[in-house]
Amino acid sequence: MDLHLLRYFVTVAEEMHFGCAAARLTMTQPPLSQAIRALEDALGVALFVRTKRTVELTPVGKDLLPEVRRLLSQADALRPLAQSLVRGEAGVLSLAFVSTADYGLLPALLREFGARYPGVRL
Repeated sequence: MDLHLLRYFVTVAEEMHFGCAAARLTMTQPPLSQAIRALEDALGVALFVRTKRTVELTPVGKDLLPEVRRLLSQADALRPLAQSLVRGEAGVLSLAFVSTADYGLLPALLREFGARYPGVRL
């Protein structure tokens, strides 16, 4: 599924006007209309009811909109997450220690590490 098509869907849903949505997306209206039709074909459902003067979401479009927004939000979070992972600020750290380790020292170190790197799961 092309994320651009999903972003177009959200923009048209917010504007409720293909011309205004196209302007906001810095594109012309015909390619936007074609993209929305391609998305509808790919999903096998109508997302909008179109008349010469109005555009409104179908019931399916209304129900899909929050899910599409959630999906796009998660997609937008991938790059920052990848950057945090590569810097070691996120991810999973597994620890093992022998029983001779100082139990008085380890909890304090783990608390300090957790405060410094909240994105890393221990």
